[in-house]
Order: sequence, then C-alpha cells, then structure tokens
Amino acid sequence: MLDAEELAVGASAEVEAGGRRLVLHRSADDRVHAFEAVCTHEGCRVEAEAERFHCPCHGSVFGLDSGEAEAGPAREPLLRFEARVVDDAVEVHI
Repeated sequence: MLDAEELAVGASAEVEAGGRRLVLHRSADDRVHAFEAVCTHEGCRVEAEAERFHCPCHGSVFGLDSGEAEAGPAREPLLRFEARVVDDAVEVHI
C-alpha cells in the first residue's frame, strides 16, 4: 500500500486504499493510525496536516492518534481502520 519510508515517524499522509480515501499518521516506528478521510459532520473530505486532521468545509479538527473530534461542529470520531508496519510497508486492513 505505502512504503514505510514514505511515512516518517511523526508524519501524516493521505492515501487511497480499497476504494476509500484515508488519512494516516505514524506515531512510532511500528505504530500507524489510519482513518477514513470523511468528516463525521457532513461528509466533507478530511485533510492530513502536521498537527491534526482538518475538515476545510466547516473547520472540524480530529486528533492524529485517536481520530476523535477535537474542535468544530463534528462530534463523532473518524472511522478507524487497523494499520501496522510490516516488512517496510504500511498495511491498512479495510
């Protein structure tokens, strides 16, 4: 899906997998957080930024590690997927 070296520790990215748009954040060598890039407020596309996941439509902010809504009109967390680093690749189970 994504080479692990393309997602450095502390970095975030946007990718397509299994027909879905995802936002990823790598918090440690072996720890990746993956979420569907769909805002739980009104379904706009969420973007990966350095300090957060952000919905540009209405300003909702989601945590990089938890996907929890931290600000804005969204109240529900982003849909989480299991993700891990295996053999120098980031795998997301959809």
